[in-house]
Amino acid sequence: MAALIARAKTLAKGRADLIERTVEGDDYMGFEPDRIAALPAGSIVIVNPSSRNERAIDQMVAAGDLKRDRVLKTPDGTPMFWLLERTDR
Repeated sequence: MAALIARAKTLAKGRADLIERTVEGDDYMGFEPDRIAALPAGSIVIVNPSSRNERAIDQMVAAGDLKRDRVLKTPDGTPMFWLLERTDR
């Protein structure tokens, strides 16, 4: 599902060139701070909400390394994915 959202997001931003460079994480539902820190500014990160991920995201947002874009929810309002953006800090 995250791959479909990534594709839609890149197409909506007029960046079809990014689809070939989309990379999925190694860990199921994992947030990989070191890998994300190495991404270029403007990279979009899609990650599942979880208490473990929230702590890491909060730390990177506080440090200025990530910006929260929005949370995507299921029709019943359950959080499904965070959309984050890598900053140019």
